[in-house]
Amino acid sequence: MSSELNKIFGRDFLIAFFVPALFFLLGNFFLLGLFGVDTPLAHVNWRRPLEDTSFLVIVALIFAIFLQAVNREIFRTAEGYWPNWLRRPLNGFHRNRFRKLTDKVNELYNQEGEIDEQQFNAFSLRAAMEYPSTEAQVLPTSFGNAVRAYEDYPRAIYGFESINGWSRLQALISPEFRDVLSQDRARVDLWLICVS
Repeated sequence: MSSELNKIFGRDFLIAFFVPALFFLLGNFFLLGLFGVDTPLAHVNWRRPLEDTSFLVIVALIFAIFLQAVNREIFRTAEGYWPNWLRRPLNGFHRNRFRKLTDKVNELYNQEGEIDEQQFNAFSLRAAMEYPSTEAQVLPTSFGNAVRAYEDYPRAIYGFESINGWSRLQALISPEFRDVLSQDRARVDLWLICVS
């Protein structure tokens, strides 16, 4: 039971959800104080700090659990999975950038004579990191296109559907590598929540 709680409320939970929740609450208390609104939670008796801050920590923990519960929706909103009436007009900018980038890669690849490999590699790497392989998959946000690019890359290069195949791969991943992936995901969640 204790190890299960450590998985749920472990280091990654603290980094990804508890820290932003605590900063959000402290920031709001600070702003309320600037406007002259007295908040009892903001007053700390430094002789007994644990006594006064325990309620603040409990509120931050509840807010962090809420953030964890809505994390998928926050992530998908940042990716650009919006209603069609909103997504369609905003998608044009990234589709235009995608076309320019792929046209430049194709132009460098198909040019007569010696290919400037350094420039070709730079543009190809940028296209692979910033956008999925087809224009139909382009989303209205840079973050969404980067996520879609790393989801699409295994399918385009190896014929492996990463979204469906990921659950099968997790059984083969070493615990050390799984821990590294979990830490990276916690950092992404932290910054995504802070920006949201």
